[in-house]
Amino acid sequence: MTDRPARVASAVWDELISDRDATAAELAAEGWVVQSVTVGDVTALPAKDGTENDFVGLSVLVPGGEFRELEASIDDGDVDSYEAYGAVRDGVMLLVLVLKASEDKRAVCLPAYYGIHEAEAMIDAARDVGHMSTAIRPLSGDRRVVFSHDDVEPLLPAQ
Repeated sequence: MTDRPARVASAVWDELISDRDATAAELAAEGWVVQSVTVGDVTALPAKDGTENDFVGLSVLVPGGEFRELEASIDDGDVDSYEAYGAVRDGVMLLVLVLKASEDKRAVCLPAYYGIHEAEAMIDAARDVGHMSTAIRPLSGDRRVVFSHDDVEPLLPAQ
């Protein structure tokens, strides 16, 4: 994978973080407990080279402390809805993803990005199977929290 997606995301990263923070503040004002996650690398899977074919979606790297907080507070069984705010810029899909557990009024807000060209295998697979996932993991890579998305279109570029 080239560094182009990271460069494009870097150019608009402050805007993406501002959007994440504004969304988190709105939810907090409505009484939600919100965790805003700091995101490092984002990998679209399956990768263009065909590795890890059993997983369709985004693998998101977060700091260990934030991962432990996330792991202790919310999981896929708790999440009953999600929102994705996306835009394409210079061939890169930029997202603010909001995962909501309505019963507990808990939410996770995270920014994400991926190069559309590099993510063609993921995009095609997600559209074919009609769902995808977001796996959030710490640098150690020994654990992950996975969230499922039955409506993939908000996470993908327009056809």
